[in-house]
Amino acid sequence: MPGELSNSSRLPSGFSHVRLDLYIDINHRPRAGMTRPLEGRPLRMFPDNAWEYALEITPSKATLYLVTPKGPAQAGVFSPKAENGAVTVKIPRSVLKGNPLLWGYAALMLTPRDPKNFAITDYIAADVSNGYIYAVRPGKK
Repeated sequence: MPGELSNSSRLPSGFSHVRLDLYIDINHRPRAGMTRPLEGRPLRMFPDNAWEYALEITPSKATLYLVTPKGPAQAGVFSPKAENGAVTVKIPRSVLKGNPLLWGYAALMLTPRDPKNFAITDYIAADVSNGYIYAVRPGKK
């Protein structure tokens, strides 16, 4: 069982200090999305893993972004919740269509370097190397 998350600020989400990003590649087409992560994050997504959706999770909210020709646009705001040592965000299926088993994912745990820049402290991805983040594809055979 995962350990409990710190909630020293007693926030309704059940956690206080964790910052997470989840990048979702829904079509596996090189450069069809964005390779640059959200502002202030290091590295880039490998071009074959360009993201169409990104979920930024803070203790106060989870913001879903959609790639547009002008850059990331907010597609929804949701409530994160710590449950059984894990942070969960429930997003309606009407917002993210398609088969999640076919998508590519990269999850980043972040820590602030300063108010506008972050460092990656942990990740779930196929690899992080040579300046790139490589998405994991759970449904790929």
